[in-house]
Amino acid sequence: MAVLSRGGGDTTILNRGQGYRSEVVITRPANATAYTAGDIIGTTSSAIHEFTQVGSAGGDVVVFGAELMIDLSAVPSGMSGFRLHLYSATPTAASDNAAYDLPSTDRALYGGYADFTTPEDLGSTLFSQVRFIYALMQLPSNGTSIFAQLQTVGGFTPTSGEVYRLRLRTIEV
Repeated sequence: MAVLSRGGGDTTILNRGQGYRSEVVITRPANATAYTAGDIIGTTSSAIHEFTQVGSAGGDVVVFGAELMIDLSAVPSGMSGFRLHLYSATPTAASDNAAYDLPSTDRALYGGYADFTTPEDLGSTLFSQVRFIYALMQLPSNGTSIFAQLQTVGGFTPTSGEVYRLRLRTIEV
């Protein structure tokens, strides 16, 4: 931990090297509406997902890993990889099953993406992970969250109310 003095008594504590893990649980809507390649996965209220407490407010973090678990016992036909789009602040509202778009108003917030391969069938759970992402992101001065959208790579038909668990691993730099 380093302490940065700004004069006048203001002090900022930097947690350089400290690691964080944040999880988002996405419960899909109670429908089986097919996803086409490029759609985003969300809840009944939003397809913007917030990873909380991933670093210190105003600090720089490196996203170095991500994990995706799906509460299913078999990979649905057509399901392939996923792409996790990262943002430094809340992007434009989006809903489940909408086509992914990076509008011009969100370009300054965009931090890149991580690609998940087709999830592996681990019995009662599907699992995919990405290591060594190295996406450098600056958190807002008043926030400790990173926001994301989960995009489908291949089209598939989900089951009603599927649960997706996303974990993001960060380290402060």
